[in-house]
Amino acid sequence: KVVYSTFFEIFILIVILANMIFLAMAHPGASDGMKAVLEVGDYFFTLVFITEMIMKIIVQGLWNPPPLEGNLYPFDVAVPYLRDKWNRVDCFVALMSLAGLIYPPISLFRALRTVRLIIRNTEIRTIVEALIRCIPALTRSLVLCGFLVFIFG
Repeated sequence: KVVYSTFFEIFILIVILANMIFLAMAHPGASDGMKAVLEVGDYFFTLVFITEMIMKIIVQGLWNPPPLEGNLYPFDVAVPYLRDKWNRVDCFVALMSLAGLIYPPISLFRALRTVRLIIRNTEIRTIVEALIRCIPALTRSLVLCGFLVFIFG
């Protein structure tokens, strides 16, 4: 029930915003103290995001839904974690954050943590989905424009 609570969602949003601030504070000329603070923050944010992912997997199941017991879920059927495309993006970002702690050159994927804000906001999510659906039509239009420029240009 904690995973579906408003408090949990607000907490995760605050952590995402704090993570964005930490990412903005990182720069090549940072002092050793600042680098240490940013490194501790990186460990903290990764821990929170991995913990959130694990909690959701426990509640929702990884690929198949867990058996329902009483009124545990707010929905009739829990959607398994990896069957939701946005949870897959969330999982990828969390695992890349963890991999970045183990193998530092991968830490450039930390910037993907800001994508988690899109996942949380349904209005932005709708816009992103619409843009993704427009890509094939835009590609055809660009090919047609290129063809016209090639012929008449």
